[in-house]
Amino acid sequence: PYTSTRYRDLTPDMVAQFEEAFIDAVSRAVADLDPDLIICHHLFLLTAFVRKHFPDRRIAGISHGTDLRQMINCDNLRDFVRPYIKKLDAALALHEAQRAQIIEIFGMDESRVSVIGSGYNSKLFNTDGRTEHSPEEPLRLAYAGKISRPKGVPEMLAALDRLASDSDVPAFELTMAGGCQDEV
Repeated sequence: PYTSTRYRDLTPDMVAQFEEAFIDAVSRAVADLDPDLIICHHLFLLTAFVRKHFPDRRIAGISHGTDLRQMINCDNLRDFVRPYIKKLDAALALHEAQRAQIIEIFGMDESRVSVIGSGYNSKLFNTDGRTEHSPEEPLRLAYAGKISRPKGVPEMLAALDRLASDSDVPAFELTMAGGCQDEV
């Protein structure tokens, strides 16, 4: 609802615009889907707004680390965010050290903070039982997220460019979805 701004630089008016825009969208999704559980990424501002506006819903939040840095860096939002994150039904951490940080920063009950790990589970993410890819069709790759340098997009594009010139690599197409107002 406003030009891309660092969280620590948000004015109270910008915070209100953020809340209105996102809660409008989340409210429509909740009304349409009537979910048993809402899962939010990042234990920060949007997750706090979701907890505030949906106090009777089960809500879990996943920490990726950047949210914990925001809590340290954003004096302007910390006192609002902390009590709502503390009220989440569950918080999910990537590792034990992060779990300890979540408990300390938000004052969450230890029983509601679990470690889910990072990386991937090769028993779930594999090609077993999948049909072979047709060599006539290019492999389709998708990237969904913020299109920015900190997310590693330039490095990903450079790697894909190198793969595209390798004759042993099947042809592929990349579709990217996301936005960014960062300067290149």
